[in-house]
Amino acid sequence: MTSKKAAGVAIICDGTVILCKRIVTYKGEKVCFGGYWSPFAGVIEKGEDAKSAAIRELKEESGVQANESDLAFIDEFNSPDRSFVLFALQVKKLPHIELCEEHTDIGHFLIDHLKDLPSDYKLDKQIINSLQRFKKNIPKKD
Repeated sequence: MTSKKAAGVAIICDGTVILCKRIVTYKGEKVCFGGYWSPFAGVIEKGEDAKSAAIRELKEESGVQANESDLAFIDEFNSPDRSFVLFALQVKKLPHIELCEEHTDIGHFLIDHLKDLPSDYKLDKQIINSLQRFKKNIPKKD
């Protein structure tokens, strides 16, 4: 079985993160992590590295443009059938998001309270833990 490789971007602003809710099916096929709140993410295409795929997916799924130098590495998750690389785009002001058809909703969440969300807010525990570790390491403002 070939491992699926994906990359994504969490937009972070002043202790909050913008996440999008993934559709459940696309063109009759079940979507990986469908119905979950997620960073803007997708499969790494042939010839791409994780960072360039994350930038492309961010633009396609949200309309937000970023450069490689804008992204900070957060974490990488690996399992036998998939790998996922997560980056952060830290912004001073929340950008305007134009969701594509791959998402049903958008939300702004306090990173410190992601574990406290109601159970119907499906969010991968690895993403939560990684975002919370990353936030702890963001330099404090004077």
